[in-house]
Amino acid sequence: MSLPSCSALVEELPGLPHAERVRLLVRTAREHDGEAGLAPLLDELTAASAYHAGLVVDAARAIGDTARLKALTRHPGAVVRIRALGALPLDAQSPDELAAAYLAMPLQERRRLEARLGRAHRTDLIDALLDLPLSDVDRARLLPRAGRERIEALLPDLADLLPSVAALAQRRPDALLDALQSRLAGRAPAARDEAWAWVAPGLRVLAENRSERLLGLLAEAGPTTVIPRALEPRLGLLMGHDPRAVTDLLRTCPWPAGLRPGWGAPPRFIRGLRRRIAALADEQVGALARSWSAAKNENLLIALLDALPPARRAGVLAAALTGVRTRARVWSAPALEVMPTPMRQAEAERMAALPDAEAPLRRLELAAFMAPERAREVAEPRLHALDAEERGAAWRALIGSAARARDAARLRSVLERLTELGNEQEPVRAAAAEALSAVPVPLLARVGTDELEGFARAAMEARDTSVSTLVPLHSTAWRLLVHAAATGLPTRGACAMLELITDQDNVIHIPFRLSLPPDAAAELVTALEPVMRRAARRHRFALVFGLWDALGRRAWRDETLLSLVRQALDAPEGHVRQRAAAALVADPSTRARRVGELLGRDETFATNGSVQWAVCRSRQDLVGVFSRRKALKGRFWTGRRAFVPVDLPGPFSLWAPEHLRAYADALIRALDDAVTTDWDRRRIAGALAALPTTRPEDLGPLLRSDSVQVVEGVLAALPALDDAEAALGLLLDHAGTDRAGVAMFAASRCADRVRPERAVELLAPITTPPAKVTSRKEAVRILGRMRTPQSLALLVRLGLDPTTHSDVRTAVGRALLAHLDEPEAWEVLRALASGGGRDAALSLAATSPRQMAVRHRAAYAEVLLTAPREPETLAALGQWCQEIPDLTRRLAPTILDGQRVPAQVAVAAVIAHAERAADWGPHLALVRSLKERATSPDEPDAGAKEDLPHLRRLEELVAGLIPDRAAALTWHREHLESLAETLSDSPWTAGLARRARLAALDWADAADGLAALADGAADDGLLADLLDDAGAALALARSERLLPDGGPDPGAVDALLSNPRPAAGVLALVLTRDGGEAAGWPRAWRERLRALRRSPVPLVAERARRVSTVEG
Repeated sequence: MSLPSCSALVEELPGLPHAERVRLLVRTAREHDGEAGLAPLLDELTAASAYHAGLVVDAARAIGDTARLKALTRHPGAVVRIRALGALPLDAQSPDELAAAYLAMPLQERRRLEARLGRAHRTDLIDALLDLPLSDVDRARLLPRAGRERIEALLPDLADLLPSVAALAQRRPDALLDALQSRLAGRAPAARDEAWAWVAPGLRVLAENRSERLLGLLAEAGPTTVIPRALEPRLGLLMGHDPRAVTDLLRTCPWPAGLRPGWGAPPRFIRGLRRRIAALADEQVGALARSWSAAKNENLLIALLDALPPARRAGVLAAALTGVRTRARVWSAPALEVMPTPMRQAEAERMAALPDAEAPLRRLELAAFMAPERAREVAEPRLHALDAEERGAAWRALIGSAARARDAARLRSVLERLTELGNEQEPVRAAAAEALSAVPVPLLARVGTDELEGFARAAMEARDTSVSTLVPLHSTAWRLLVHAAATGLPTRGACAMLELITDQDNVIHIPFRLSLPPDAAAELVTALEPVMRRAARRHRFALVFGLWDALGRRAWRDETLLSLVRQALDAPEGHVRQRAAAALVADPSTRARRVGELLGRDETFATNGSVQWAVCRSRQDLVGVFSRRKALKGRFWTGRRAFVPVDLPGPFSLWAPEHLRAYADALIRALDDAVTTDWDRRRIAGALAALPTTRPEDLGPLLRSDSVQVVEGVLAALPALDDAEAALGLLLDHAGTDRAGVAMFAASRCADRVRPERAVELLAPITTPPAKVTSRKEAVRILGRMRTPQSLALLVRLGLDPTTHSDVRTAVGRALLAHLDEPEAWEVLRALASGGGRDAALSLAATSPRQMAVRHRAAYAEVLLTAPREPETLAALGQWCQEIPDLTRRLAPTILDGQRVPAQVAVAAVIAHAERAADWGPHLALVRSLKERATSPDEPDAGAKEDLPHLRRLEELVAGLIPDRAAALTWHREHLESLAETLSDSPWTAGLARRARLAALDWADAADGLAALADGAADDGLLADLLDDAGAALALARSERLLPDGGPDPGAVDALLSNPRPAAGVLALVLTRDGGEAAGWPRAWRERLRALRRSPVPLVAERARRVSTVEG
C-alpha cells in the first residue's frame, strides 16, 4: 500500500471509531517505517490539530521514534504532552535530565510521571527525584516507590506524611514493620495506640505477607483494643498461620472482633475466620467458649457455635457453661438456633417455665424451639385465639418447631393445613409465609412443593393479601428454584409456584445476585423460559430484567435472555425499551456493534444514558448524532428542537476535530436559544469547557452575562480548558470582583496544570491590593504549593511585612509549612507566633505533629510555646507533648496561678503528656504543688468567684492521671503507686489517694495491696466512699479482664474477713458480691456473705443484706 497523503488521512479518520483510527495510523507507520515520506506526513498530522498529534504519539511509539516523542513532550496541548511523556521510554533521558524536566512540569504532570515510574519499578529514578528540593509532603509521596536504602533512611522522618501506608506495605513490608517496631519499643499504651493507628491502612497487606512478625508485635506491644479494627478482615488468614496466637488475641479482645456486620442478622463470624475456627482443636475452641460464656458476650458465643459442625457444639457448650449459673438465664433466639437439638428443646422448656414467660406470645415464641409434640400442645389451642397476632405466632411455632427438628413428615402435615389460611386475616398469612421463608431449603425440597403451592394459591385468592405475604413467598420460591437448578432436581414445581404468585407479572422479589455455577444458571433460565415467554407476549419484562441483573455477566452470553431483551425493544412502554437498550450495551465485547445496531434501529436511542456512554467510549464515529441541527426522529424524542445532550461522559480527547466543532456549534446554538434557562447555560458552559478545542475567548460572552449563576458556572468550568495558562489568567482577572471566591477556588485547580514558574508570575500581583483579601489568601496558599525560589521570597516578604493584612499573614504561616528547611520560613513563623495576633497563633497551633517531618517538630513546638497562652494554644500543646519533654514544668505556672479556663486546658495537656510519659517525676511535683496550695490557709474557700480552686484542679488532674484501660493501668502501675503515696499524707486528698491506690492494684495478686488499703483507711466515716470506689475499681478490672479467670481470690477475701478493721469488711463485701455473682453463689461464697451480714460495721451489714443470691 502506498503512503497516503495527510489530507486523505484527515478525511478518512472521522468515519472510524477512535480505536480504528489508532490502528490505521500505527499500521501505516509500521508499513512505511524508514521511507522518506513518513516523517513529513507525521509532521503534517502533528500540525493539523491536537487530536491528530495524539495519534502521531501512538504511531511514534509503535515505530520507536524517540526523537519525535521528545519533541511532542513540548507540544502546547496538555493532552498531547501528557500522552507523549507516557509513551517516551524512561531510558530516553538521563536521571539528571529527567529531574530537571520534573521540576519544570506542572504539578499535575509530576503526579503522572511519579505514577509511571512506580509502575515501571524504576527506583533509581525515584531516588534521583528525592534528591531534588522538594517539600517533605512531596518526598513522602515518592518514598514508597523508592529503593530500599532510601526508604530505610527517610522513613523514620517522613512516616506520618505518607499518603498511603498500604502502598509502602505492598512494596516494602519489612521496612514498614521496622518503623512500627521502633515506634512501639518502650512506649506507653497511648503512644502505642497512635503507632497502630498510623500503620492501620497497611495491616491487611502485612497480614498476608508478614503474618508471623505482625502477630509477634501484637502479642508484645499491641494496642489497647488488643486487635486493631483494620486487621479484622484478615483474622481468618492470621489464624491459618498461627491458631494459638489469634485465639489468645480473641480471648482478651475487649470488643467483638471478627463478627460480621449487619443489622438484625444472626451473629456470625466473617467468612475467613468462620472457616478457620471450624478447624481449631477442641482445646482452643473451649478456651474461646469459656472466655465468651458471660451473657454480655452471647453474640460471640453464638458466632462460635455457628462456625462449628453441629456434632461439636454440645461439648463446647458444656465446657463453656461449667460453673456458670444458667438456671435463670434467658437465651436469645439466635442462641437457641445454634444449640444442639436436645439442648435447644430443653432450654426452651426451661425458659417457658420462668415467670417472665407467662404471656401467650412469649410462650408461643419459645414453642417454636421446642420438640414438635410439645410445640403442638402449646400452639394448637391458640390457632383459634381471638387475637390475630396470637394466631400468627401459633403458626410460626408449628412451622418453626418442625423445621428445627428437621422432621419432613411433621412439616408436611403442618403445610397441608396452610390452605385453611385463605379465609384468615392477612397478618396471620404473613406470619406463616415469614416462617416458611426461614425453613432450610433442603428440607423444603424434601417436603415438595404441592403443599406450598396450595398455600400460595390460597394467598393469591384472598382479597387482602399484601406484600407482607408475597415477599416471603417469592423468597421461598426463588430459594427452591435456585436449589433445584444447582442440585439437578426438577424445577417444575418451583417455577409453577413462582408463576402462580406473580400477579400481573409484577415480580415482587428477585434475588440481587444469584451465585450459581454456569450449568445451574443455564438450567435456571431454561426452567423460567416458558414463564418469561408468556409474560413477554403481554409486553411484561420485569422477570427478564430481574434475572438479567441477578445473573450479572453470565446473562450477557445467554441466547434466551438476549432474545427476550431484544424483544423488549418493541415494548410499548418507553422505560422498558430504554432498559433493554442499556442491557444490550452492557457487554464490552459486543458493545460497539450493538450500539450501532440500536442507533440504526432508532436514532432517538441516543437519549439513553447508557447508549451515550457506549457511543463516547466505543463508537466515536457516531457522535454526530449529538449535534444534529434538526430534531431526532423516533420514539424517544418528540420535541421540535434539536437534541443536544449536555452531560455527555466523554472523554472528548477521543473525538475527531470535526465532531468537536460540530458539537461545540450545537452547544452554542443551545446557548442562544431563548428558552434556555440560566441553569442550563451554566451546564452548557461546563460542557464547552470540557472540549479540547474550546479557547478562553469562546467563553467570554458568558463571562459578561448579567446572570451571577452563569458567570460563576463559567468560572468554575475554566480549569477544564486545554490551555490552562490562559484559563488561569482569565480567572485571576476576577480576583478583585464579587466573584473572587469562585474564581480563586477554580484558580487553585487550574494552577496545578501550569508550570510553577509561570504560575508564580501570574499569582504575584494577586497577593496585594486591589485583589480582595479572599483572593490574596488563596494566592498565598497556591504559592506555597509551587515551591520555587520566587514563591518563597514572596511569601517571606509578605509574612514579615507588618502592613500585610492579618488574614493574609496567617495564610502565609500555613503556606510556609512546606518550606521548613529554609531559615527564612522559621523567621516568619516566630514572628507570627509572638506578634502576629491571636488568629495567627491559633492557626499555627492547629497544626498537628503528624503534619510535618520529625526533624522539624521540636523547633515548631518551641515556636508554639512563644504564642500567647490562649486556651486554644494551650490545648494544642497536648498533642505536642512528645516534642516538649518539660511540658509539665512549662505549664505549671498556668495551672497554679492562671485563670480557671486556661488552667483547665493546661491540666488536660499535662494529662495527655502523662499518658505517654515514662517518668512521672514532673507530674508528681505538680501534684505536690497543687496539694500544698489546696491545703494552704490562703486557699479561697466558699467565695463568690472562687471556691477551693487548687483542690478542684488537683481533682481534675488526678482523675485524668488514672487510666481506664487495662494496658494503661498495667503500664502506669508504679506511677499510680507513687501518686497515691504523694496524696496520702493529707486528709484533704485521702479520697484521691485511695482511688489511685485501687487503680494500682494487681488483681492477680491483690491480697497484700488490699490489706494495706484496709490498714491505711484512717477515717471510718468515709467507708461509704471506700465501698463505691472499690466497687468501681473492681467493675473496671472485670470489664478490662484484669481479674483472674476464677474471679477474686477467695484467700484474699477470707483474710479481709478476719481483719477487724471496718475498711477490711467493706473491701471483703465488694469482693464477695462480685465473686459470688460470677461463680453462681456456691456454698463457700454464701457463707462469706452470711458472715458479712453479721458484721459489727452497720454499713457492711446493711449493704450485705441488699445482695440477693436468688437466681433471676
